[in-house]
Amino acid sequence: MILLIGLMFMAGAGLALYAFLPEDKPKKTQPVKRQPPQSQPFSQPAAPNAEKSTVLLQKIDDLAAEVNLLKSENQTLRAEHDKLKHKESQITSELTIREGWISKNDEFLNRTKQEALELEKKYSDKAKELQDEFTKNVELTRQLRQVKEQFASLEKEKRQESDTLQKHKAQIEQLGAELKDKIKQIQEQASLIKQMKEKDSQSE
Repeated sequence: MILLIGLMFMAGAGLALYAFLPEDKPKKTQPVKRQPPQSQPFSQPAAPNAEKSTVLLQKIDDLAAEVNLLKSENQTLRAEHDKLKHKESQITSELTIREGWISKNDEFLNRTKQEALELEKKYSDKAKELQDEFTKNVELTRQLRQVKEQFASLEKEKRQESDTLQKHKAQIEQLGAELKDKIKQIQEQASLIKQMKEKDSQSE
């Protein structure tokens, strides 16, 4: 854009210089006698040059105004470019900071996931261990219930046997007492028979 402005300025300057050059330069070689001083006033040949100069000066002014406008736009664009550059630098810095945050967050998330996986594995192992313990406890409870049932059955049988033994003992004691009574009676009868025999012997 600066190169274009320079070329336009050089073109305007060239046109201005060309406007100030006299167009009737070959007429100076003509004899003065053929140009009566009264027929061609001094101001008449200069009129086209002045008009062209005015037009060219106007063009130069227009070009200068356009150049100034372009310079102003260029300055505005430069300022906008600097602002955008500064904004880009800020955004880049902010993105770098956020990327650092994201990287740290990713590390934290990965570490948290790893810890969660380890805790989940520990929980799974502990749950399996508790399940095994529960199964063992259920089995032990079942076995303990069976043992208690067997013990209760044995206690019942023992009580029944004890009751039977007590009955048998009572019967034996009763039979023993009856037997003693019978033995006593037999002894008494034997003693009586013996006395009677002795009496019979003495009487004879």
